[in-house]
Amino acid sequence: MMYWSGIVGAPLVFLTALSAGYALVPWACRSQHHGVLDLVSVVALVLTLGATVWAALGWRRTHADVTSPFAAREEFLAQLAVASGVLSSIAVLAQWAARLAISPCVV
Repeated sequence: MMYWSGIVGAPLVFLTALSAGYALVPWACRSQHHGVLDLVSVVALVLTLGATVWAALGWRRTHADVTSPFAAREEFLAQLAVASGVLSSIAVLAQWAARLAISPCVV
């Protein structure tokens, strides 16, 4: 059951970071504290990578346990969790790169 962190947790962290980023832009532009937006991205990246590693550990555990009658399903879900976690981490990186390339205060 370790794979649910990658299937649900990592995309949820990305969407939360995206929402927080949009919510914090007006305040960051008024106060000129753009570092808060970068901090949100760093925390989101750490959390998505953590969820991905946790899912990869679950995949390794399911790969070793081939005696289960549901081994194929468990391995598929673990692979899906790792893929979802990696995709969420890439999305957080892309969001952060766009924020670094373009100022959030550009109208």
